[in-house]
Amino acid sequence: MRRFLALLLVLPSLARAEERLDVLTFTAPAGWEREAKPTGVDFSHVDRATRSWCQLSVHRPVPTRGSLVRDFEADWKAFVASSVSTGPKVTEGPDVGGWKGRSGLAWGRFNAERMLGRLVTLNGNGQAVSVVLKGNTEHCVESAEALVASMHFAAP
Repeated sequence: MRRFLALLLVLPSLARAEERLDVLTFTAPAGWEREAKPTGVDFSHVDRATRSWCQLSVHRPVPTRGSLVRDFEADWKAFVASSVSTGPKVTEGPDVGGWKGRSGLAWGRFNAERMLGRLVTLNGNGQAVSVVLKGNTEHCVESAEALVASMHFAAP
């Protein structure tokens, strides 16, 4: 009986939860730690057995700086640039729910270990949203891509 009750307490934390930040709704990564902040929400995952870690931040929508390129460049400088050693390899997309996207990826070092930094910026309806990923394994990228793919935006 105790095992059953313990299982009931653990299962909700493993389920994927839908999150909402203003006009943005997305599915949170299952089993990751969540921390709400005034600027958005952070998710983190540590696997002590493999010594891997990931941190994923979804920033609350803010007014656009005028274009997707300007939004991306400002967010790269604010959230990722200090953590990586090179400029981003930039790609257009993904576009989500009518919002245009731009993403970038670069590698750096954290505590003497290789670390990746990735930014996805989405721009639409006069607003910009950023998803920032930092981690030491490419598995993190899959989690970020799944989160971005789950996003949808409320109509203005």
